[in-house]
Amino acid sequence: MSFMELFEKEYAPNLGRRSYTFGQIFLYLDSLDKSNYTIVETGTTRQVDNFQGDGCSTLMFDKYVNSKNNGTVYTVDISPESCAVARSLTSNKTIVTLGDSITFLSKFHNPHNIDLLYLDSYDFDYNDPHPSSLHHLKELTAIYPKLSSGCLIVVDDNFDGGIGKGKYVRDFLNNVGDILCWDQYHLGYIKR
Repeated sequence: MSFMELFEKEYAPNLGRRSYTFGQIFLYLDSLDKSNYTIVETGTTRQVDNFQGDGCSTLMFDKYVNSKNNGTVYTVDISPESCAVARSLTSNKTIVTLGDSITFLSKFHNPHNIDLLYLDSYDFDYNDPHPSSLHHLKELTAIYPKLSSGCLIVVDDNFDGGIGKGKYVRDFLNNVGDILCWDQYHLGYIKR
């Protein structure tokens, strides 16, 4: 079974509002037709089978690189418990790092090889949206100048009216002229 068949059968029905855009993420990666994929994620899977709530992106990214027989997923989180869950659900193709995401991204080796940068670390609070939105902009700017053209940049937890984790990321990427793929629950851009 191909990864996309697995995605359509096992994951998509459980992803709710993330279903379409996760499918688009994997189709974009497939379109690159690479022999070795690099996926970098901030925030990691923290609960087993919580596809509706958190998306279980780490698990899907791990399955994706395994389906291609080559590639690596790098995921970082400040929670030891979340890191332990992610390690228990993934293969040796996923490297789970306990630490601060901004520091991690600023020191990431070979950032020009990143195919997908998935930002989803700092939980969003409707009553105080600024800290999460600003954190995701800081993550992006810690690595952005080193990303290659064609890198897909995705931010989770975006809401109607431009509110969410990607609020400032959207402004930044629009200003630098990157290509908007979708502005839904996932915000997605391709670096020019």
